Amino acid sequence: MSHLLEETIDQLQTSESVDDIPVLLKTLRENYDLDHIVYHSGGPGLKEQNLFTYPVEWVMHYINEGYRNHDPVYMSTQRSWLPVEWSRLNWSGKMEHRILKEALDGGVGLNGYSIPMRGAAGRFAMLSFNVNAKPAQWESQLEAQKRDYLLLSHYVHEKVQALTGEEEATIKELSPRERDVLTLLSLGKSRAQAAEQLKISEHTFRVYVDTARHKLGALNTTHAVAVALIQRAIVI
Repeated sequence: MSHLLEETIDQLQTSESVDDIPVLLKTLRENYDLDHIVYHSGGPGLKEQNLFTYPVEWVMHYINEGYRNHDPVYMSTQRSWLPVEWSRLNWSGKMEHRILKEALDGGVGLNGYSIPMRGAAGRFAMLSFNVNAKPAQWESQLEAQKRDYLLLSHYVHEKVQALTGEEEATIKELSPRERDVLTLLSLGKSRAQAAEQLKISEHTFRVYVDTARHKLGALNTTHAVAVALIQRAIVI
């Protein structure tokens, strides 16, 4: 786990209200050399949460113009279970081009990475990381920080849920071997390295990962590691 990520987890644990989260997002923005970070969550019967470092003027303009249902970033995260890289989206339509131009004029960076998260009963959240950088610089930055982005998204989401009293159901207890595989993955081991250290086959290793994911209600392995760390099912 990176030093920056450890610092973030410590700060999250001391947060006492949702109002503390935008302050944390500003700190993350500086620590990870980003321009902006945005958190959004909602779902049937839930109060929508929009926490951001964007200029307030741009956010109000975005809302007043009704851009959400035309925004390629938002629409893509609604359909995808995987992270969305903004540069790969289609901005060629008239409305899409207008949103992009006005976003840039409003202080939003050109490059971004949005991570969708889904829960029970239609719950949805996403965390977006945004920076104005040249393509090569952004590609290098994303490659270096992508794992932290994925983990941060789930840590922030879990904390907001806890602060608003909207946590998901309690997870089932992991077996000792399930804890072992997630612990080794959290330490940056590859599946092959972890399986060799545990003296089991890669196939058996994958089975333990899959059963742990199921118990944790995780969307993918990274999510499973994040949830296990948050719930202290594993400690590193």
